[in-house]
Amino acid sequence: MKQRIPNTIYSKEFREQAVKQVTEEGLSPKEAARRLSMPVPH
Repeated sequence: MKQRIPNTIYSKEFREQAVKQVTEEGLSPKEAARRLSMPVPH
């Protein structure tokens, strides 16, 4: 069964930081989400 990620509204700044961690710092999306304390599907 597929786990759902809650519908959470993140600020523009938060989303920009998440994208920056992936595009500029080279983190995987999963690692960036973990560092930002976002829910990560398994």
